Amino acid sequence: MRKRLHFIVLCFFALLIVIFSNPTISAAILSGIYYVDIDNGDDGNDGTSSGAGAWKTLHYAINQINSGSPGPYILNVASGTYIVGGGAEDDDLIDIDQDNVTIQGAGAGNTIIDGTSAASWTTGIEIDASNVIIKDLEVRNFGSYGIDIYSGTGNVIE
Repeated sequence: MRKRLHFIVLCFFALLIVIFSNPTISAAILSGIYYVDIDNGDDGNDGTSSGAGAWKTLHYAINQINSGSPGPYILNVASGTYIVGGGAEDDDLIDIDQDNVTIQGAGAGNTIIDGTSAASWTTGIEIDASNVIIKDLEVRNFGSYGIDIYSGTGNVIE
């Protein structure tokens, strides 16, 4: 009996070590308001405040929202140019597959998603969800599409 208890305690502590030492194991975010700021943010942040509390990259922010719990999301995208290179955006597709997401920039000419140096990121944003609103940002220099509404209903580009 004592050996069995000892084994259970060891397994419990081993599980705790795995959970707390593995940064890929994390809880899904809840619906709400989030921020991304290419100049001041950090993808290690929780994204719940602007400026230094924001996430850094749009790719990371959308991945967090896609893996989050269902519900409405607002992603405020700060002024800046979101582009591949210099440790910034990944050279991969941004695909929104979470329903009820609003992505709002600081205005066209201020918030820019730019595909200039991208090899694989040929569509700026692909939408595979419903009730997605994208507004107040500029999408430019992508090989295929700036914004592609692939599926879903009630999507709006302003």
